[in-house]
Parts: sequence; C-alpha cells; structure tokens
Amino acid sequence: MTGEVSKSSLGTFLQCKRKFYYSVLGYEQEENEYMKYGTEFHELIEDYNNMLIKNQGDGFSFKVSSKYQSNFESYKLALNEIEKMGYNKIPYAAELPIVFDSLFGYIDVVFEGKDNHFLIIDLKTIPTFSEWDESKYYQELYIYAYMFSNTHKIPITNIEVGIIRFEQNGTKWDLNKVDINDALLELTLNLVNNMDNFLKTTNGSIEQFPKVDDNKNSYICQGCPYFKICK
Repeated sequence: MTGEVSKSSLGTFLQCKRKFYYSVLGYEQEENEYMKYGTEFHELIEDYNNMLIKNQGDGFSFKVSSKYQSNFESYKLALNEIEKMGYNKIPYAAELPIVFDSLFGYIDVVFEGKDNHFLIIDLKTIPTFSEWDESKYYQELYIYAYMFSNTHKIPITNIEVGIIRFEQNGTKWDLNKVDINDALLELTLNLVNNMDNFLKTTNGSIEQFPKVDDNKNSYICQGCPYFKICK
C-alpha cells in the first residue's frame, strides 16, 4: 500500500487508521451534512478573505446566506482578536498552496505581524464543542509551520499556529494558538516518518487499520464520509 504524505492524510491517519485505509484505496466518499456545511463555510470564508486582501479592508459588500450568518459574524470577531495579538487582520494569504519535499497541502489562512512574524490558522466547524481532540489538529498545523518556514525562508520561531473553532449553526467560537518549538516540531516529523514507514511495510490488510470507535457514536464516526461502508 502507498499513500501521499500531506497535512490532511497525516490528520486522517492520526484520527482513524480505518478512515485512512478507505481514503488511500479510493473508496467512494458520501458527503454528509457536517461535511457539506464545513466545505461551504470554508469556501465562504476563503472568498471573504480574498476580498479583504484585494480591497485591503472590509468596506465592501459581501452577502452571506442566513445559514452561515452566525458563524460568519464570529469569524469577523476572530479577526479583531487576531489584530489584538499584533497581526494584521487583513490576511497575508488565503487557501495558500504549499509544497515542500514530499509534503503538500493548503493553509486556510495566514496573517502577518511585525518583524517577519506569521500566524497560521486552521478553521474548524464542528457540531458541538463537547467532543474535541485538538492534539491531532495541532500536529497537522505543525506540519504547515515546518513547510511555510522552509518555503518562505522564515525562522520557525517566528511562526505561531492556531485553530478557530465554530459551532455549526451556532454562536459559539474560540481561537486557540500555540508557539512552535523544537520538541513539537520533532514530534510531528517523527509522526510523518512513522506514517511513511508504516505504509512502506504494511501488507495492506484492513486488519492493520483499526477503527477509532467501535460504537459508531463519536463525532469522528458520525462525520466520516465512509461511515456507511465502515458500519
């Protein structure tokens, strides 16, 4: 079995090996309501960010469906918080494609601060805040920081990463960020190497890719595009 080492594939591998198995073998995905909402909201924010970049401000008309209005207003509040942290609320880049060595991905949004400092943000829409394993999401972001550092020739110590979570169809949101350090970066690169080695040595048997949750009631399972196949 072979697989591509990307931010998303690493995240899937860490989240649920069975989900990774289905994705690598090309099983058909069934988009559920959680995925559809997340995809559409990401596209909306991407368009808004690009409008901000183009116009260098928010003095323009931007229509938002009532379905996403609450989350959109939350995002604008998050931009104000980012500005308070010392970063320009007008993004440096949105949906930034990035490639380094065998790694690739798309960064949701990047903000620039003073003295060549940057903040990399991942956007997450989740049905509820009660179930949340942030560790794997930060590990994905560490990969982005590593790639951004190398492709833009920026010291890794000049980069912060963060996650903005939105409660789907709700008003809850939060912004959490973390500094990159050598220990976290080493941990993440080890995970990439472990994943790569696993793919090179596995015989491809489904038994080698255990499910994350047998009861199928977790958020991870309910939001999985392979839910029916796995079930």
